[in-house]
Parts: sequence; structure tokens; C-alpha cells
Amino acid sequence: MESSGQNKQRAHLRVVYDQAVSTLIKTLNSQPKEAYSQDELTRMGVSLAEFNPEDPKFLDSKASLFKPLSVEELAKYTLDESELAGPDTETCYFDFDGLYDHPTISKDPPYSYILAERADHIFQYLNILYIFIKAKKDGDLIWFNEEFGWLDIRDGNSFLNGPQGLLLGLRKKVPPWDTLCKREWQDDAEDPTTLRPHIMLIVCTGAETSNDELLYGELGPIAQTIQNRLNQTEFENTSLFPVLVLSLFGPRHGRILQAKYNKSGVLKVHASPIYSFRFKATSPFDLFLRYQACEACHGPEYEFDSDEEDVPIQASAYASPSLGADKENAPPKEDDAPSPEQL
Repeated sequence: MESSGQNKQRAHLRVVYDQAVSTLIKTLNSQPKEAYSQDELTRMGVSLAEFNPEDPKFLDSKASLFKPLSVEELAKYTLDESELAGPDTETCYFDFDGLYDHPTISKDPPYSYILAERADHIFQYLNILYIFIKAKKDGDLIWFNEEFGWLDIRDGNSFLNGPQGLLLGLRKKVPPWDTLCKREWQDDAEDPTTLRPHIMLIVCTGAETSNDELLYGELGPIAQTIQNRLNQTEFENTSLFPVLVLSLFGPRHGRILQAKYNKSGVLKVHASPIYSFRFKATSPFDLFLRYQACEACHGPEYEFDSDEEDVPIQASAYASPSLGADKENAPPKEDDAPSPEQL
């Protein structure tokens, strides 16, 4: 049973977070730009730190609100390529590498549009795996996308009653971005009382970034999600609002972000290394799938955790082979700069 002290602390934290995220959204609306540096983020009340998404020490800490599916569990799922149907699905799956050089049929598209299309190809490929891979358990076929507690946020969900402007859009000085997937965790799909505040987003953007920056198309959706969650009556008795983002961007890269506010009203964002999806055989699809099936952690030990000290970073080995890959997953050496024809 929760104490009155916890309830008072929770109410206080909700006020702190509401004020902080409202200020952040005002700043994003008044100072839009493609990406924000470490110094700019600090002034905006955002802390950016690197994390290794496969580091057991981090995953066992209270700083990690999302525990990925194990490598061993994912290995139980396989893909029957004969079940793939439709020209778009087949092209994305079988010609993923070739799409890099021919991402769109549009004539003379802006370079940001090319990057957005490439990011969308990553999403499409991930979605093919998410929908079609399955495992046999106790004699029954289990579909990957039906096995875990993540449910799509659909029409009628009160989350969608809040503003959506920072979840997608076109804005001056900012490449296009879109939140292609919004999911929330529910322990029991038939019991709405088991719904948790955790949200997973998959975001695609026509921008490029580095490890010491956050994109507008990353930070905006995180802030909007937390503000909307704070205003949902279903979550008025919690101050825990974690956001997981699978961020896909140019040239054809991606990373994993975990975000939540700390007691001081600082938005703590942990960012994985940036991974290349240039070649299918060396792309970390397995890692991103494991996070799509992650467990959402909750409880007072996470809600009231004092995270002033970050967990020491263990370097990412970046060696998980992707489904169907015949090579070790290591970043390819390439020059991804746009050609003169693309500029």
C-alpha cells in the first residue's frame, strides 16, 4: 500500500514535470531547428547521455525503464519468406539494399525527402519482421506482434485528445518528421486497469544527426508525448512517464532513445550509438525488434528513483546478427555524403 508521503511526492513531481515540459514545448515552438547541441539542450532543461542498449549493468539499473527481449527469446522466431505478398512488401524485403540508391520515384526531390524515404524503408522492413515472424510454443504458432504487452494507440484513446503538433509535421528550418507508430503497454489486453504510462514511438525524419545532438523530430515527439500523458485522467495517479523512441533518420541510420523526467525537472534522455542500416546483412534489425518487444518496468522504485548519477557506459559490441543475415553485424565503412545530384 502506498504511503501518504509517496502521494504528496507524486503530486509535487507532476507539477514540476508539467511546468518543465510546457516550457520545453514553448521553446521548441519558438526556436525550431534541425538539431540541438549539448549546450542548447542543457539550456532547455534536457540532459543527453549515451547508453549501450545491450549493457546488462544499465539494463539492471533503475535508469532503464525498458528491458529488451533477450537474444535467446528472439532466436525462437523465424520468418517464412513465402508468406510475404505484395509488390511493396517484396521490394522492401528482398531489395532493401537497392532501395538506398533509388529511394523514390519523385523527380528531383529535396535531399531531406530522400533521407525521409530511406528512413521509412527501415521502418517498413522492421514492420515486415514485426508482423510476419512467428514461433512454435507448446505446439501452437505464436505471432511476434501479438505476444507482448504493447498495443497500438488507436482512435478513441484519450492520448489522441491532446495536441499532436510535435508528433509530426513540416516546419520552417526543420526537415519533415513523422511518428509512424505509437504504442502503450498493457499487462492484460482485456483489463484496462493494467495499462501503464509507458509509450513507445517509432519516428522517421529527413534529417541527419550525431551522437551529441538531439533532432527536433526526436525531442518534439518526446515532449508532446509526456505532456499528453500528464493530461490523461487514466494516469493522474502517477508521476512516471517514460518514453521509448526508435528513431530512424538519414542517410539511412537509427538509434534508440529512452527518456523520462527526473526529480529536478530535467528531461533525461539516454541515446544509444547511431547504427547504420545501409546494408541489410549488417543492419541491427534484431536489436530494434528486441526493443519493440521490451518489458515496461514500473513501480515506486522506478518512479521515485534518484538518478543523479548515471550508470557508467559499457561500449556497445554492436555484434547482433539480424534475422536471416549471413554476416556479423558491424558498421560498414562508407561515405554517406549526398552526391551533387542529390543536393
